[in-house]
This record gives sequence, structure tokens and C-alpha cells, in this order.
Amino acid sequence: MTCMSRAFVGLLLLLGLGFAQGCKKSQPAAGDSPTVASEPAAPPSTRGPGIAPLNPATGPVVISDSGDVNTTLERLTTELRKYVVGSRSVPRTFEEFAEKARLEFPPPPAGKKYKLAGQTIVLANK
Repeated sequence: MTCMSRAFVGLLLLLGLGFAQGCKKSQPAAGDSPTVASEPAAPPSTRGPGIAPLNPATGPVVISDSGDVNTTLERLTTELRKYVVGSRSVPRTFEEFAEKARLEFPPPPAGKKYKLAGQTIVLANK
């Protein structure tokens, strides 16, 4: 047997022993009590599979007119992001988003319209 093959066989034996040791379940010693975590469990994440899907039975989302266009745009953008996360789809147009998300929102200023720009809602000329 060559030195290289001996090293290879030795490595395989070590790996096999390591796997065998790692697979054994350790039994608690008699008289040992299991430890209990003293910290409360973390609250559920707002991201990932825990997100509730959009419920068509709920009423429309109403964005009230605050008189400030920037506030309205921020609220619309927030609702867009919630919609994308909940539905896992990105609407093509603002109109599609407003219809599918069941939004009630104030009209845009005269001569303007709401438009999707990436992940935000902006005002554009008609």
C-alpha cells in the first residue's frame, strides 16, 4: 500500500468514526433535570411564510386625504409594498394595483396621475 492510499484509508476511518460519534443521542444522567429557557420566545416575524395572504372578504383599504400630497404618496407606497409581499406579485400599473388591492384613495392633483415607479408611487403628468 502506498503512503497516499494509507492516508486516504486513514481519513475515511476518521470520517466514519466522526459520523458514528455525531449520530449517537446523549442520554441525560440520572438526577439531571432538563434545562428550561428563561427568556420568552421571540415574537413571530413579519416577513416570510408567516404573512397572511390578502383576504378578499375584508373591506377596502381607505387612504384619507390629509391635504399633503407627499403623505398620500407615502401611504400609497406603503400599501403597494404590503400588497407585493402579501400577494407575491408586482402589479404592472397603478390602476391594476388599486383595483386588486381594493384601495380607496384621494384623487391626484389637477393635471397629474398616480404612477408606479419601481417600488414607489409617484405623480406623473397626464
